[in-house]
Amino acid sequence: MDDLWLWLDDTESVNPYLRAFAFHFIAVSIHPFADGNGRSVRLMQHLLLLKGGEDIAKLVPSETTIMRQRDRYYSTIRQSRTLKSLNPFLEFLAECFAISAQEVVTEGKQLLRKQVSRKPNSRREKITSYARKTPKFSAGQLSEFMPDIPRRTLERDLAQLVEEKLLIASGENKARVYTIKSKSKK
Repeated sequence: MDDLWLWLDDTESVNPYLRAFAFHFIAVSIHPFADGNGRSVRLMQHLLLLKGGEDIAKLVPSETTIMRQRDRYYSTIRQSRTLKSLNPFLEFLAECFAISAQEVVTEGKQLLRKQVSRKPNSRREKITSYARKTPKFSAGQLSEFMPDIPRRTLERDLAQLVEEKLLIASGENKARVYTIKSKSKK
């Protein structure tokens, strides 16, 4: 282990990914603990990336991707030992990091889309589109169509659309139905 810490000191100028991934392989090979070696080493890999200035590591949890491919993880460790080359293991970890980064981007896009759909203008556009396809509808039917939006929010949006004269409301309270205001010909 002492040699590993010396190696870390000697490689401070090396690319942070190469350094962290190589450390991972070397430390796992040393097997310093009775249990939890992989977990501890993956945590240390993450820390080395952060200390190396790779702030993206804050957002990219490659641990999850590595563990989803546990068999391949162990296989590339064995392959690197057999070939006496870090390349298979380094490529595997780089791939896991890239997959994790892509998953973060995908999840971020999904969250943004969900947030946009919750904005008033986007909701109102969706409501008017629904109104064009549904001649008469109630707030309850709209709520079934847009289940992620609280009913009270939809009711406020409907009231706003009525006030803007884009929808026509008829009936009282629970019996109220909405229709889209037809454009009059001039």
